[in-house]
Amino acid sequence: MDAESVGSGGAAEVTATPPRLGPVGEGERIVALDVLRGFAIYGILFMNIQFFAMPLGKAIDPTSLADATTTERAVWAFIKIFFESKFFSLFSLMFGVGLILQMQRAERAGRPFVGMYIRRLLVLMAIGLVHGVLLWYGDILFIYSFVGFLLFFLRKLGAKILLLLAVIAMLLSATCMGGVGAMGKVFADYQPNQATVEATPADDTALELAEPGAEDSTPRWLEALAESRGNPQHPSYREAERIAYREGPMRATIAVRAASFAGMLFFTIISGFGLHVVSVFFLGAALMKWNF
Repeated sequence: MDAESVGSGGAAEVTATPPRLGPVGEGERIVALDVLRGFAIYGILFMNIQFFAMPLGKAIDPTSLADATTTERAVWAFIKIFFESKFFSLFSLMFGVGLILQMQRAERAGRPFVGMYIRRLLVLMAIGLVHGVLLWYGDILFIYSFVGFLLFFLRKLGAKILLLLAVIAMLLSATCMGGVGAMGKVFADYQPNQATVEATPADDTALELAEPGAEDSTPRWLEALAESRGNPQHPSYREAERIAYREGPMRATIAVRAASFAGMLFFTIISGFGLHVVSVFFLGAALMKWNF
């Protein structure tokens, strides 16, 4: 109550104003959700360390274990079994829970929800874009913002309908993942051979005959990126990553990272990963509507 006026009869007339939007008080927080979010972020970090440590193509290529030690194979298996797809799924579930929780609290408090949440999604999208291009190509916030908009427009649906949509999205995701896996097996023989590429001598003659400064007209990182045709498992792509991340310049680093980020987004669409995120978002929203 922050406004008071006196009516013609002398009685105080009080107008209620919705409380201003701000951080949730400690007494209002749901500790279990906070703990689950922290647990999920820890698991995501553990899963992504391998992507921080090596080229993208090597991180996603299981045949890179051919020369691995027994310890390295054991660690790889441990991560695959106990971490892969588990923690980002849990974090995505929390995102769906959070949307419904914020909507319900805004309705109870009489606060506007639509404008506030759209602004949050747009800010999340901007953060994800900057993160993916300038820091690390494996950003997932950009994807979350798009899926968040989808759930936002369907937030009024009942829990059973949301659960049904979650099941449908999960089945479609599994179908896409199975299809991509089958295609990978079929086209495995067409992958470039690392030994063959490395054995190919560089065309130094062409550089010697070129005019002075001509060899600098096209940077090596750009040539390597073009040779790879965007395939992160191609040796030329790994060479582009090595030059961009180890030697620079900054424009090379940003360009190669942006190419990897675009490739990850494309893979998200065709592989069913995006549908998996949609499914878990909707599942979290349904569970929250049931007060699970």
